[in-house]
Amino acid sequence: MDERKPAGVLDISLLDRFPATMKLGDSLYLNENLDEKDPETLRSFIATLPSLPAKLRFSCTILCTGGSAKLRVSKHKFIVRKNDVLLVSGGAILHNITLGEDFKAIALSIPSDSSFATGNHISTKLLRGYMANPQLLSFEEDEAEVLQKLLLFIRHTILSPKNTFKEDAVEGILLTMGSILSSKLAKDKGDMEEIEARKTNILMRRFLNEVSLHYMEERRIGWYADRLCVSPKYFAQVIYKESGKYAKDWIRDYVIRAAKKMLKSGNYTVQEVSDALHFANQSFFGTYFKKAVGLSPKDFIRTYSSGDHGFPQGEPHHPA
Repeated sequence: MDERKPAGVLDISLLDRFPATMKLGDSLYLNENLDEKDPETLRSFIATLPSLPAKLRFSCTILCTGGSAKLRVSKHKFIVRKNDVLLVSGGAILHNITLGEDFKAIALSIPSDSSFATGNHISTKLLRGYMANPQLLSFEEDEAEVLQKLLLFIRHTILSPKNTFKEDAVEGILLTMGSILSSKLAKDKGDMEEIEARKTNILMRRFLNEVSLHYMEERRIGWYADRLCVSPKYFAQVIYKESGKYAKDWIRDYVIRAAKKMLKSGNYTVQEVSDALHFANQSFFGTYFKKAVGLSPKDFIRTYSSGDHGFPQGEPHHPA
């Protein structure tokens, strides 16, 4: 092949030529030949494509369920066999495809401007990063079966006349697939430690955001763990590991800071501060405040009003 030959273009609309193509609008294409009796069908489809090399204008995930195929994508040569997944992003250049006699596969294709091509989940962003170069993953039989079921469920969702929320359903399936594929890539490339560090850092930032929004109503650790969809034990371990401070103390900081501000203003009684911060009663608030600050709310007001600021003015101390 002449390496200097300019690349053509492979647009996703070309997939319409493949028999039994399934589409979700113009956002997602699903092609498969699992039940195809005539092995020439796929070869005939490939023969209709523009001459290669050609640049893909869509990303493609191909799960091989039988046989084999040889491909050259950009600078990479691949032999795809049963239980392999080939990941190719838009912009990659397809140079050639050679199919084995019994090649079977499911292909999921998404155009670059599809809403399914974006997402802020860690696994989604990680997968996009890995797919900057074509990737070939080899799965165990049971893992490949899970991926095949997910792809076939996308087909079922597309074909279902009763599902009003097909896009939502497919987005959930794609997120599940993305988590499987990105986990496999991270493990194969030795990136798990880095990924775990990124996850815990994000969990910490999400926790602080939740506290800033809800500290006046909620001080329970379990409530925040539920909001962040993690177990209370894991949640507590991550927060302490990330910050060196217990989650309950982070919550207390926000509560005490707000209580001090209201008490200093002179516009609120102790009872009103207690009510604003959703304590069961003034006595409970007083105990909570004194444990953190070292003074009762009334003593705090009295000391502040007298100009004697010898009490702690910074962050409240945190009992063990």
